[in-house]
Amino acid sequence: QYMQEPSQSARTIFNKDKWRYWKSIQEVEKHTTLKIITADTAFEEKTSADWTVFQCWNMLGTSALALTDQIRGQWAYPDLVKAANTFWQKHSKFEHGITPATEFWIENKASGISLVQTLRSQAINGQAVPARPWTPKDKTPKDKVGRAKHASLPVYSGRIILPDYNMPGYEWVEKFVNEHSAFTDDDSHLNDDQVDAHSCASSIWQERGGGVGPIFEGQL
Repeated sequence: QYMQEPSQSARTIFNKDKWRYWKSIQEVEKHTTLKIITADTAFEEKTSADWTVFQCWNMLGTSALALTDQIRGQWAYPDLVKAANTFWQKHSKFEHGITPATEFWIENKASGISLVQTLRSQAINGQAVPARPWTPKDKTPKDKVGRAKHASLPVYSGRIILPDYNMPGYEWVEKFVNEHSAFTDDDSHLNDDQVDAHSCASSIWQERGGGVGPIFEGQL
């Protein structure tokens, strides 16, 4: 379990061979219709298993969902707030050819509850971060295993597109894929923060009609 090896009775949910990868952020941005930030926050800092992760997701209409950035760490609360602010400022600014993030979703649990309140109360450059608490809607499973299974469906159909981890600066994608490969339905895996943030983004996208219609076939 420490090495993230699933127990004999466990079943893994994600197949590492089903992910698609992009190589051109310009092409991803060209097809982006909405950009969101999702976060899974740790309850405590610097425990062996608890991490916080922030992810940036580009919706390519209902055809595909592309991960474009991620940071992950074990932060004390003041540093957690700083990391959230920095990540939001990075992806919400207006640049030519870049779609700014307009939504920031944080799972409504543990330190996430306090983080939403703090971000909404602080003003940077005259504006507070529009953080929102996220909870599963009626058609989305409430438990993390159910949400992971729900999120795996677009992966298997080729609708989730990750950065090519051979590109400089995207080495973290390999750990993202490995964590998903180790995620089991009996909770015997060690970490699931990246899976949780991905499941949140996938649920938001699917709740808005994502995952139906033609699959994106263009070169990214």
